Amino acid sequence: FRKGINMLWISEMAYKMKDNARMFFIITVVTAMACGFVSLIVSMGNETRDLYRKNPYAITYTPFNEQDQENWKKDIEEIEQQLESVGVKYEKHVQHSLQYTFKETSFTVMKASDYNRYAADYGLSTISVKNHEAITIFNSKNIAQLHNDSKKAVEHQQSLSKLTAKSTSFKIAGIEEINLLDRFGFSSLCVLSDEDFNGLAASLTKEEQGMDLSVLINYYIPSWENNQLPTEKSEEIMITKKIPETVVHGETGYAMLRGLHYLEAEQMYRLIQFIFLFIAILFSLSTVSFLYFKLYTDLQQDQKIYHSLSKIGLSQKEMNRAATIQMFVLFFLPLIVAAIGTLVTVAIIQGQVGLTVTFSPSLIAVGAFGAAQVLYFIFVRILYLRQLNRVMV
Repeated sequence: FRKGINMLWISEMAYKMKDNARMFFIITVVTAMACGFVSLIVSMGNETRDLYRKNPYAITYTPFNEQDQENWKKDIEEIEQQLESVGVKYEKHVQHSLQYTFKETSFTVMKASDYNRYAADYGLSTISVKNHEAITIFNSKNIAQLHNDSKKAVEHQQSLSKLTAKSTSFKIAGIEEINLLDRFGFSSLCVLSDEDFNGLAASLTKEEQGMDLSVLINYYIPSWENNQLPTEKSEEIMITKKIPETVVHGETGYAMLRGLHYLEAEQMYRLIQFIFLFIAILFSLSTVSFLYFKLYTDLQQDQKIYHSLSKIGLSQKEMNRAATIQMFVLFFLPLIVAAIGTLVTVAIIQGQVGLTVTFSPSLIAVGAFGAAQVLYFIFVRILYLRQLNRVMV
């Protein structure tokens, strides 16, 4: 291997790598940052679309105070009036939950019938709970993203065999792990039978009920399929736009309109996408300019070396091969190191900002920069070899 032309480019690269270590470091860092920006942009876009596609409810109304039914039910009537006025058929699913502090720990508690209906809408398996028993459910993906204190609290919850309330206790009959993060909005959940849940809620004082009881009113509309992303002219958008602002952001509650929420998120995503892609392009061009400048800084020295070697038998083909290998290493070694760093760091960053952690966005980003780097390499190689060929004997 260490013969002929191989020894030539190896010896030159050994010198250039040592001489240009600082430049390689800068290029690697800049490339990693650019790849990171692009991969985060792709992840954000995927997350925005997935949130719409995975949400079966076109409208979700959340009262601020479950006990203030006299006022927030007016908002419900307004929503239903808007749907009925245009002949839209809907199913209303009411979900009750309770934030309860047991002797052992605190849990968000839900009755089995509400959970099973919710699970069925999301395509999850239903569960069966007997009286005086409980099933605890955890989000395994979310647990991995929690900080140490929160993670210890969840691990403590998973180790429990029973939950003790004021006047009764519940045996933990099962522990489930499903992906709840973008569906139920909880990292942990306790499911009781309907009878036990009602008894637990009744044991609270009126003041506690106002603070700890919560309700969600979900509207499932079969005609508004969520497998296709909506546009401004979609029926879902046209109708939900007519719901008054006093209902969407009211004093007694707020309504989450799936289609409008997606369009607003998509607009914000496109703005961030433009900014991040602009920065990524600047970073990409800066790495090429670094390499281009360095190559032409060394051009005169390389011309002298190859001119001398051509006098003792180095052919133009051998010179082209040696120079191409050196340029390939200069262009793509920092990219390979940056790609490895991006795959590792982006997964950490995604977990911190709550995005879905997958390698596909990072691979897309690295692939895009790899393709751009190939084009830069071909262009610079043509220009550089043209200069070297002029000095060959």
